[in-house]
Amino acid sequence: MRLAITKVLSSRYLGDFAIARGMLESIALKRPDWALDIFCRDPLRDGPGLSQYGSVFPELFSEPGVKLSYPRVAFRMLRYFLWYSTGLPCLDMPGREFVKKLAEADLVVFCGGGSPGGYGLHNLVLFAVVPMMFASRLKIPVIFTGLGLEPTSSAATLWLTRWVLRRATLVTARDPGAAHRIRKLARITETRLTADWAFLLTPLTAASQQTTLVDKGSDSTLRIGINLRDQQSPGPEGVLGENAMSRDKLLGLIYALLEGTNTQIIVASMNRSQRTDDFAYACALCSELPEALQNRVQLLPPDCSLDEIRGAIEGVDVFIGTRLHPTIFALSASIPTLALHSSAKVRDLIAYFNLPEFHFSLEDTDKEQMISSIEYLRAHGLDIKNRIDEKLPVIRAAAAENLAVIEACIKATESPAG
Repeated sequence: MRLAITKVLSSRYLGDFAIARGMLESIALKRPDWALDIFCRDPLRDGPGLSQYGSVFPELFSEPGVKLSYPRVAFRMLRYFLWYSTGLPCLDMPGREFVKKLAEADLVVFCGGGSPGGYGLHNLVLFAVVPMMFASRLKIPVIFTGLGLEPTSSAATLWLTRWVLRRATLVTARDPGAAHRIRKLARITETRLTADWAFLLTPLTAASQQTTLVDKGSDSTLRIGINLRDQQSPGPEGVLGENAMSRDKLLGLIYALLEGTNTQIIVASMNRSQRTDDFAYACALCSELPEALQNRVQLLPPDCSLDEIRGAIEGVDVFIGTRLHPTIFALSASIPTLALHSSAKVRDLIAYFNLPEFHFSLEDTDKEQMISSIEYLRAHGLDIKNRIDEKLPVIRAAAAENLAVIEACIKATESPAG
């Protein structure tokens, strides 16, 4: 069997890359007999690492050395739409190569994440609408696995997302909130609740945990992990501008945690690209602390690997997540966790673990509320760990259903003779 796996995002975004790693590791472990064609967003950077799982190709609009411009993209889109509508031989070379690889596949699988193609209307069009057009024309079944879906007020985004999802064979959603939103849009397409692929990442070995980058300090040191999400990070409908109030609350929270306590703050950065730089944001934020407190803040190096970030998070006593996937890493290690994020995906994840009281929106929460909850997590860590441990096997089993769904779809396409 041959799978075409698309929407594998760049490792510059460690959360998105964790989804791909969890998916590919699971397939390699359970179905080593499958052939995989992996279409990724950043083939020059990530191709060597991904090649252990299958053959690696650029996504249709991610060819190395090809600069995207609006006129060029518009002209290519016109050719692709004509081919989709009429079957005329008008595809360019990248389009013909992409169609050739899709035609060899038994199933097209979208990797997962917060939207069908990536945040922003342009990503939705280039990396979800166009592949779906090609697969539909070739009559190849398509499934979306571990999909999230944020609420949106954009009519264009809603229409295109509906168009894509209704042409899928099946969709799996990574949390109950996303499942509800997807069912409202997809309607005629079957939607199942599973969980994020990142819950299936191979557990770290004892050796990798011992070589974690976290400075352990003394036995009495309370180690609080946090990731500081760059306020310019893109959201479902584009880039979010700098929120001065959120920045001030984060700074005040870190100051309050450090002041007068034997606490060490470990800062893990997830995203580093030209557009989004968590490390630079963390440096700028922490530089505003008094020098004596800065000495008790450890910023992990910006070039940390996915497993180094996971190992560091597993070494803390309490974690504060301002992104989805570091929050997943903490919960996967049964670390008492507080989530600070205004998006539905983080709120729904915490609710999935039956811990809704530990989710806060930075915009609507004062520092005292957050401090009180963190103190509760510290004081009742064993109880919180037990609550996480009770739910974790259920969610991991749900994540494993993503692969079961792929297997079932392949079986359904097989001929009786096969």
